[in-house]
Amino acid sequence: MYSYGIAQRPLGRTVRNLLLITIGLFILEVLLDPRSLDSRFVGPLAQWFGLSWGDVRQGMIWQPVTYMFLHGGVMHLFMNMLALFFLGRELEDTLGMKRFLQLYLGCGLLGGLGWLLLSGAAGHVCVGASGAVFGIIGAFAALFPHRKLTLLLFFVIPVTTSARTLAIVFGVGTLLMLRIGGGATKDVRDKA
Repeated sequence: MYSYGIAQRPLGRTVRNLLLITIGLFILEVLLDPRSLDSRFVGPLAQWFGLSWGDVRQGMIWQPVTYMFLHGGVMHLFMNMLALFFLGRELEDTLGMKRFLQLYLGCGLLGGLGWLLLSGAAGHVCVGASGAVFGIIGAFAALFPHRKLTLLLFFVIPVTTSARTLAIVFGVGTLLMLRIGGGATKDVRDKA
């Protein structure tokens, strides 16, 4: 069995910068308005930089990129950045900095487009790097399909699975969540 520890591979510059930018923007959002910790509240940064159908149609064309650097709560941020931290470092080594960044941003753009097409109802704002992170999970699974990964289910129960199985489970789970709940969206009516 292959043993893989995080100490064996240094954190790449692109992954480090993505982590710092995303976490820094989350801290800024909370400092601007502590109610941003509530995943139902649309804070000041999310109002301008979160993804919204109405805003994009009115010319806020930066939103399909900027939405992926904002998050709807501590757990949302933690889970996305944890996956980026563990899987991104090897992908950045394998693909190189430029191709890794293109993969991350491209998957985030596609994730935002998918959200707009599937559940981008008027009055909602989408935030989060989930589309980009699922792209990272998919690329990792494509390049290293049989790599064994151990996850802590409910942060307690260790579960070992292949990268391919992990990608399939997350993909199906995400589609189900989008279908029934709309993903990481915030209702704009709650922003006051």
